[in-house]
Formats: sequence, C-alpha cells, structure tokens
Amino acid sequence: MSPAPGQIPPGTDEAPTDKQAAGVEHELNAWLSWAQQAAAAGGTFAELLRTELRLAIRSAGQLFLLGLLVLPLLLLAWLGTCVALGWLAYSLSGSVLLGVLAFTAVQLLVLALLGYQLKTLSGRLRLPATRQQIDALMQGARQDEHTPTDR
Repeated sequence: MSPAPGQIPPGTDEAPTDKQAAGVEHELNAWLSWAQQAAAAGGTFAELLRTELRLAIRSAGQLFLLGLLVLPLLLLAWLGTCVALGWLAYSLSGSVLLGVLAFTAVQLLVLALLGYQLKTLSGRLRLPATRQQIDALMQGARQDEHTPTDR
C-alpha cells in the first residue's frame, strides 16, 4: 500500500542524513571555489589587458615618432646616393667618392636600425600576450565542454 500524497512513507527519516548534508556541503564548496578561481582569473586577465593596452599606446606614439624620423633619413640616403653616383661620373679618383659613399652607408645603416625598431614596436600593437591568454581560455573551455563530469 502506497502512502497518500504529502505523507512520508513509514520507516524513512524526515531529516536528511549526514551523508547527504556532507555531499551538499561539498558541492557548495566546489562551486564557491570555482567562483573564486573564475574571479581571480578574470582579475588577472583584466590586469594583463590593461597593462598591454598601455604598452601598445606607448608603442604607437614611438612608432609615429620613428616614422617621422625615417622620412628625413630616406631623403638624406637618396641624396647621398645621388651625390655618390654624380661624383663617380665626374671624377674617377676614389678619395671624394669614398667620403660620399661612407656618408650614404651611415644613413642606410641608421635606416636599417630604425626598420628593426619599427618591426618590434608594431608587433606590440597586436597584443600578443592577451591573444595568447584568450586562446588558452578558449581551448580550456572547449576541453571542459567535452570532458564528462563525475556525478
């Protein structure tokens, strides 16, 4: 004979057992721990993003200034090359030519150094550490999606 709706069957306790309470408490602690870890990860990610954006903004200013420096150096290198070729045509003695070519070589060396610096600063504008963190987070989320939970 089954008990009436709303009545507790005979032989069962009304209060949950200690084992059930411990299981619920363990589950709540796990959720609390997860929430704390998520908050810490979010805070760390926000700090990373803020720091890298500051670096990118500073690099953008330096990139602009380096761009301004490249223009006159390109002009000087072009003029030096033109002077060297003109002097070569004018005079076959190497003394003056070597002086003008040395001037041009210095300008080209400075241009090469500035080009390297431009490449370095433009790489920072891509926010590489933030992008890597997002990729790792997405990969972890995909793995968690496919991992069965023990319940």
